[in-house]
Amino acid sequence: MFLKGKARKPVSISIINKLDQGVIESGRLIFSFGKTRVLNENAHELPVRIIAGKSQSYFIYSLPQAKRLIIVGANDNEGYLHAFNTLKQLIDKESKHITITILSITLMLKPGHSSYR
Repeated sequence: MFLKGKARKPVSISIINKLDQGVIESGRLIFSFGKTRVLNENAHELPVRIIAGKSQSYFIYSLPQAKRLIIVGANDNEGYLHAFNTLKQLIDKESKHITITILSITLMLKPGHSSYR
């Protein structure tokens, strides 16, 4: 992903395997995608049970104690696709910094609906 404007430089992305307090307090935005240890350790605070068994359902969630940690979970690949499209729409590409404002998003499609618009 590239920022628009005069300073067209790539966004720095790091992949980490261990999430500790130093990483959380670093001031960087952290994403946890999929069935990770972060999701498993915080499942009781996430809408995992709400979307369970519902095709294409997903959530994008930020925990109160770690607001810069964004946890993205879904039931299937289509759910992750919808989650990533939602994240893409939430990114402010016009500013010099990428900013995302999220408290929580949980989407469940009604039975019989194969997609949303």
